[in-house]
Amino acid sequence: MLALTKNTEILLVLSIAIALNYLPKIGRIFKGFNTLIHETGHAFMTLLFSGEVVSVELFYTGEGVAVTKSKSWFTKFFVSIAGYPFSSIVSFVLAYLVFKDKYDIVLYAVISVAILNILFWVRNPYGLVWLIVLMATLFSFFYFNLTQAKYYAALSITAFIFIDAWVSAWHILYLSIKEPKKAGDAKNLQNFALFPAFFWGLFFWLQASYFMLLSLHLYFPLPLPFLELGILQVLR
Repeated sequence: MLALTKNTEILLVLSIAIALNYLPKIGRIFKGFNTLIHETGHAFMTLLFSGEVVSVELFYTGEGVAVTKSKSWFTKFFVSIAGYPFSSIVSFVLAYLVFKDKYDIVLYAVISVAILNILFWVRNPYGLVWLIVLMATLFSFFYFNLTQAKYYAALSITAFIFIDAWVSAWHILYLSIKEPKKAGDAKNLQNFALFPAFFWGLFFWLQASYFMLLSLHLYFPLPLPFLELGILQVLR
């Protein structure tokens, strides 16, 4: 049997993740990984500013919503802006952990986020079932010491978040141009700040693109000098 290099496996898993992500109906299930991270980002920012997280809901459509209460304009601004950057940062951190062969840490992180959401925030039936099935699956990999299953689960979850963190940011940019009233966080930020939804949509997409390139650069060095500055310079 032909042994694949790590980078070849990464490309193969990414390709499969892209295909699964866009299968009719089934693909929505896999979008839940990035949605979970995105909405958790809103929740964390709310708590950081001493606000209240009322609930987080995960839907079969692959979408989600975090219902929060904040006292000031300042807090509402940062809560609204948090989701997309948090997903992008998490996608890079997971890619870095995979690069360093820390697969168990990737799964521990995902399990921790799932537990946190089950205990405190998610109450809608689909969201609870999705999280419980996810946790049961990952726990079984550890319980039965399924090394290969853990490896490919870590790769796959990282790939799903990596892909959708960028695609969802691109989608919000598109909506901010074509249908600003449906542009979600970008529309909310337009209400809190002076800039139009397009500005925030562009910001979300640019930061997502930056972290996407950072992640790719770990495995496939790109001829872009600015990628060697800052974060990667420290991590290497």
